[in-house]
Amino acid sequence: MILRWAHRSANSLEFKQLFTPVIGLEVHVQLATKTKLFSPAPVQDDAPPNSVVHAFDMATPGTMPRLNRQCVMLALRMAHALRCEIPPWSRFDRKHYFYADMPAGYQITQADHPIATNGRLDVPIERLQLEQDSGKTMHQDGSSLVDLNRAGVPLVEVVTAPVFRSALEATCFVRQLRLILMHYQVSRGQLHKGHLRVDANVSLGKDGENGVRTEIKNLNSVRLLHTAINYEIDRQYGILSTGGRVVNETRGTDAQGRTVAMRDKEEETDYRMMVEPNLPDLRIHDRWLADTRHSVDALGLAPHQKRIADFGIDPPEDEQLSHFFDACAGNLNKSAEQSVDKVSIKLFLNYLQDVKNICQREELPYPPRSTAFPGQFCSTLLLLEHDRITRLVALATLRAALRGEIDDVEKHITDEKLWRISELGEIQTIFDDILVVDGALLAKARGGNAKAFTRLRNAIIDRSRRCVTVDDAESFLRRVLNEQESSA
Repeated sequence: MILRWAHRSANSLEFKQLFTPVIGLEVHVQLATKTKLFSPAPVQDDAPPNSVVHAFDMATPGTMPRLNRQCVMLALRMAHALRCEIPPWSRFDRKHYFYADMPAGYQITQADHPIATNGRLDVPIERLQLEQDSGKTMHQDGSSLVDLNRAGVPLVEVVTAPVFRSALEATCFVRQLRLILMHYQVSRGQLHKGHLRVDANVSLGKDGENGVRTEIKNLNSVRLLHTAINYEIDRQYGILSTGGRVVNETRGTDAQGRTVAMRDKEEETDYRMMVEPNLPDLRIHDRWLADTRHSVDALGLAPHQKRIADFGIDPPEDEQLSHFFDACAGNLNKSAEQSVDKVSIKLFLNYLQDVKNICQREELPYPPRSTAFPGQFCSTLLLLEHDRITRLVALATLRAALRGEIDDVEKHITDEKLWRISELGEIQTIFDDILVVDGALLAKARGGNAKAFTRLRNAIIDRSRRCVTVDDAESFLRRVLNEQESSA
């Protein structure tokens, strides 16, 4: 996808089109476990500072790591959900670097032999690696405070291939990943609590060659990810367009989502990688694979994946709207199982939008709070799909249901005599009643007056209490006018 934003100078458009954004992601997913990866300390998001810390988390001399089996099982479940290859064994390594919130001076991760590789979620996933989180450093009033509650919290790092070409593609991937991991109960997925944090590698390629990349660290919201990537693309373009050189560096973000320099990466960092001596190779038992595969199969597709497969739409992000959509779709599927005819997807989606419009005009809550409404909605659509009611009657019925004025849709239609009228004899009776009141309209319509024709058509619809469709009313009028012209 070639860059096509509006920049300051229209003359530079040809130059901009020479560049292609190249984006890869590293998503750090916090696993939904009760305890940490290598210690028995509990995982609590809202605990007071330094209150859930084990001696191992503080790198107390003489303490040893003990692998949490549940972390392994969730990582395997995640690997199945993302269609990864799972090797028969993996290994932990030490990655050395010195931060105040990393008391051991190294992180235990999986550098060379990750727990899973070669996955796919619309785009290639290169690897999943189990690793421990660091603590958290907070800066205030000129002081730096360290909270080790997060130290040792279990993470799986999801590393994608550099295949994204826009910030939108990257954010769509993170949204999908989050929903899938929540569905399969791998992660709680609360971004504001740090359950998913993203590092984005961004460069501008030219002529099939990748440019110098920068790494944007610790993006903890979808909005921030989108803003930061777009800013970094624009920043790099500004450098290249003036003949400058992009520096290979790590960048953070400010309060507005603009990227800011953190540290230079021009010289390759020596992390002094070494095999973790206190942990044996992790052998993956066949029973573990079978159990985790079964847990994924038992849960089936995530709801948003079903919506995409069944309806071809992106999932609603709002949880209440998501439940309402699923309730309507569930009632529709139940009705379809009892009938050969099915409501078309287009009709279903169009009338969902009509429900939203009605709620906005009537100042009613959307999505509707009534648990009965999804069934009433689908009953109305089935009658409409089978041509038993008109669109106008359907909209009026939905409006009444949203107001809580009806319970059973078919009973309401029967009691109010709102079934569709399509027989010519019945429409003729309605038309004759109109001519008694305003017979001059017919003469005007016969003379080619379009407004008179429209008024007659609307009069038929109104007189029938909207039980005649627009097409049926117009067809009837044309038939009447043609017969009179023939007899004349």
